[in-house]
Amino acid sequence: MRFKLLILFSSFLISFCHPELHSREALVSVERVSKAKTSFVSIESNAKAIDEIVIKSEIEGKIIEIFKNEGDKVKQNEVIAVVEDIKYLAKYKSAQEKLFSMESKLKKSSLKLERFNELFSKEIISNQEYEEALYDHNSSLSDFNSLLEELKQAKIELDNCYIKSPFNGIISNKYINLGEFVSKDSKIVEITNNEKIEIPLYVPKNYLLFINEGDPVEVQLSGGRKYSSKISKIVRKIDKSLGTFLVKIYILEKNDIISGEDVVVVLSIKPPINSFRVNKDSVNNEDGKKIIFKVKNNIVYPVEIVVVDLQDNYYIATGQIKENDIIVVDGNESLRPNQPVKILRYLK
Repeated sequence: MRFKLLILFSSFLISFCHPELHSREALVSVERVSKAKTSFVSIESNAKAIDEIVIKSEIEGKIIEIFKNEGDKVKQNEVIAVVEDIKYLAKYKSAQEKLFSMESKLKKSSLKLERFNELFSKEIISNQEYEEALYDHNSSLSDFNSLLEELKQAKIELDNCYIKSPFNGIISNKYINLGEFVSKDSKIVEITNNEKIEIPLYVPKNYLLFINEGDPVEVQLSGGRKYSSKISKIVRKIDKSLGTFLVKIYILEKNDIISGEDVVVVLSIKPPINSFRVNKDSVNNEDGKKIIFKVKNNIVYPVEIVVVDLQDNYYIATGQIKENDIIVVDGNESLRPNQPVKILRYLK
């Protein structure tokens, strides 16, 4: 028994006097740190025409002419369909006649007021007679203005019988048939201008700091079609339920994109200044921190990094690292600070 205790004590003493036995050389594989480069992210979306409108009838009546059908091109102010105008034309002519009659009455009251004004200044007529002439004139003027507004409204209704396109485009939907009666606010046609396209993108929130308005993008469509554009708007508000923010792309040049068509937008993601590519396998998670081991003179030193993005099998990270630093990629799980290592191979 005493002999066993002596052996154990001797072993402990040898171990205590020779701490290098606790720092045996670890066998590791390493990789050099490289600078982070611009990466690319593809996001799916749908094209949307900027100019797209459903035209509704402003009046009621029977459709007596249809000049355009679905798929037809239309020009700005071109007539698409006609609502029967008989009653609206009659209303307009009646308003014209009333206005012309009132205009004659107004001229007479104006001349009378002018004459009475001169007579009143010479004290030939009484104040009451002058006030009556003034009242008659103002009354005629008020009636004239009311009839003028009535004529303007009748003209608007008559013009609304001729349904026109507000811009160049195509008839994307037709809601009427010849001879059909339409009421006010009835849908007539939908017009789409595919020459001006908007593409809304819902981008993951972790890219918010890495893109800017004006950054170039590529819009990819079926059949190998591609268009170059740029980020036009960034709505810097994160949708908490989706974890995204809104980015808008516009294509205003001539194109063959169809509203509603599926698109893929390729964004350029610029990394932060002084950020580097760090192999995921080199990172240990310790107490909520991400730790890597740098190798210098065959000794390892722990370094904390901050991960800002993930590209394939590499973290984009910042911290006390620089380009060409040597870090442990394989064999890092059980390393201790200041432990000597033997490099078996360079992975990169």
